Amino acid sequence: MIVEDSPTQALQLQAELERQGWLAQCAGNADEAMAEIHRQPPDLLVVDYMLPGMRGDELCRQVRMNISMRHIPIVMLTSDEEEGMEVRGLDSGADDFLLKSTDTEYFVLRVRALLERTAKTSSLLRPIDSHFKRARILAVDDSPTYLMHLTALLEEEGYLIAHANNGPDALKRVDEDVFDCVLVDLVMPEMDGIEVCRRITSMRERLDSPIAVLMLTGHEDKDDLTRALEAGADDFVGKSSDVAVLKGRIRALLRRKFYQQENQRILEELNKKELEAAHARAEKEAAEARIAQERQRHAEEVAEQLQKTKAELERFNEELKQSNSELRQFAHVASHDLQEPLRSIISFCNLLQKKSADQLDAEASDYMERIVKGALRMKALVQDLLAYSRASQEHQNPYEPVDVQLALADALANLQGSLNDTQAAIHCEPLPVVWADRSQMVQLLQNVIGNALKYRAAATPEIRIGAEQHETTCEFYVSDNGIGIAPEYHERIFEIFKRLHNRTEYPGTGIGLSVCKRIVERHGGRIWVESAWGKGSTFRFTIPLHHHQENENVSTACLAAS
Repeated sequence: MIVEDSPTQALQLQAELERQGWLAQCAGNADEAMAEIHRQPPDLLVVDYMLPGMRGDELCRQVRMNISMRHIPIVMLTSDEEEGMEVRGLDSGADDFLLKSTDTEYFVLRVRALLERTAKTSSLLRPIDSHFKRARILAVDDSPTYLMHLTALLEEEGYLIAHANNGPDALKRVDEDVFDCVLVDLVMPEMDGIEVCRRITSMRERLDSPIAVLMLTGHEDKDDLTRALEAGADDFVGKSSDVAVLKGRIRALLRRKFYQQENQRILEELNKKELEAAHARAEKEAAEARIAQERQRHAEEVAEQLQKTKAELERFNEELKQSNSELRQFAHVASHDLQEPLRSIISFCNLLQKKSADQLDAEASDYMERIVKGALRMKALVQDLLAYSRASQEHQNPYEPVDVQLALADALANLQGSLNDTQAAIHCEPLPVVWADRSQMVQLLQNVIGNALKYRAAATPEIRIGAEQHETTCEFYVSDNGIGIAPEYHERIFEIFKRLHNRTEYPGTGIGLSVCKRIVERHGGRIWVESAWGKGSTFRFTIPLHHHQENENVSTACLAAS
């Protein structure tokens, strides 16, 4: 990139650089140049010192302060030969400083040397301190006087200076020690500076640290410059040049050297971190693979165990079904076989009482009555046990749309005798249609209402029956004004054979509410009581509207009909 405010000079430079095979573009001022550098950094900058607005030396500082640009080599040009300008240009960050009147071939040699010796890779660089890390410099000259003079000048800058009086000695020192820069005289006996430079260039590949070479000469000649740059020299300065210029060029070489060294260090760190990251990723992937294998193995073991458990459950279910079937058959046979002798006992006791009433004394008659009562209680117990057993049998009767209003009528008809004896008042709200076992719905209502009639208070029984329809269930309630139930017994009353009163107060087997619970649970609902002692009771139970998934359409139709 050429940064030049003169279009004529910019075009001349562009034409010359493109003749050498390089792509060149122009920017008319520093701001335009900075914008283009941010967009696409060039390989080299050619900057005019006297630019409008921001001068060339300030542009150099801006480039060197930017960590993504500071690796770019800079050649500064000027038409002004003002004293100290070259030093200011070099100190601002330029790698070379040339007059615009310089021979074109000389200018091209300088550009080519910078391009060949500058690392192309950009990286994040830390600022180089002003003392260049106490740079070590090797001065090579066959003149002890000039060496002493050069040493004094450079030590003022804070550099560490070593000497060599000839080429072989210099090469030996470079091979044994570490130097940041070598200042070598062009003309020396035995081995001239060109050969020394060529051999140092061949050594650079195996040196631990990059080394810069500055060729010194008593008289500047274009041919000598060409030979020096081709041999690997980084710069070429006449001994007669201004001391400040010499120092400025040394600083420029060291700055570029340290930038390159820093680049290399950071690249190595990045490579190391990349290798560590790759290693970490590989270890993570290996660990994940091991975990995946372990999970797969565990999943296979679990699947195998589940398969075994499923097979065992299926076997247990079959055994349970067989056991339930046998149990139901046993209950039926047992109830039938038990009821037959009970009927015989009751019948023969009644016959004996009729035929031998005048022959039995009071004690014998009492015994006979006790036998009959015991037989009747056993008969009722057997019948209730059979009802309790049948209440939990799956698919005892098929589910169907049941009009609970009609089921209630059947239940009340079965309880007509008790209703007449107690003169109970029944208040019933409209009841819905549900999907259920109709016979069990009748039995459920009959047991709950019968319980209200049995445990009545002194007042005439009043029983209220209704239902509250929810989204998926229908909640029924049966309220009475009976003796009520203390809260601590609300759960106990649904257990089989659990009675809160003796038989002389209230007859029964203690199975009725247990049968109710079994019927409700078989339908997928629940039953509970709300009561307090002496304040009546309200029994509530739910029947789901969609008891079976396969009958969902029918259940929905029943719900709509209700």
